[in-house]
Amino acid sequence: MFNHWRLLIYTMITTKLITIFISSCSLNGQNTLTREQFVVVLAELMVIERLPISENEKLLLIKKMFEENKVTSDQFYKTREQYSEDPDYWISVYEEAKNIFKLKADSLARKVDDLRRADPEWIAD
Repeated sequence: MFNHWRLLIYTMITTKLITIFISSCSLNGQNTLTREQFVVVLAELMVIERLPISENEKLLLIKKMFEENKVTSDQFYKTREQYSEDPDYWISVYEEAKNIFKLKADSLARKVDDLRRADPEWIAD
């Protein structure tokens, strides 16, 4: 349980960094994200935050992730703000995001295992 809250806090810290480094031009005209968009973005932020890479590389991945999802950091923050006082929303969103995170993490772990089996001297950076 503690790790889940820690992960959520790390994600929130990362999103704060995004505001500083990423401009928030509107890509799809909406002010907030749909629930589905928000869950996917939150899950992807969780994955990026856990990657063993530099903060600058994380910020670049986050910027690319927003572009690929056709959303902006501003939309993410507005959606987060809109539901900040709704614990039921957060519980359900966080559980969904956590499930997506686990699927993505498991998929990455399988890819690393495949690479290691294919080349026993392969070392992940």
